[in-house]
Amino acid sequence: MGIVGAVILLAMVLVRRKMDGKPAIVFNGKAIGATLLGVFGAIVLGIGMCMTMVWNMMVPGVIVGIVGIIALLASCCQRFKIKRERPKNKQ
Repeated sequence: MGIVGAVILLAMVLVRRKMDGKPAIVFNGKAIGATLLGVFGAIVLGIGMCMTMVWNMMVPGVIVGIVGIIALLASCCQRFKIKRERPKNKQ
């Protein structure tokens, strides 16, 4: 059922953008890579939290959590960089 909700949400976003007169969402490799890096970082951070709080593996959990935080920060930096490059490509 979660996939159905995600598809409906995506359709609603596309229809809303069309109603507002905004251009269609552009999917490029950099944006997809940054999104996947963010998802990976969130999952790794969650695994690190589970390791420390549920499985009582403090040191490995902290290390895994730090790796997840670094991946999330890299994702944020990549998204910021993509947004800065976008106006240059339109000229």
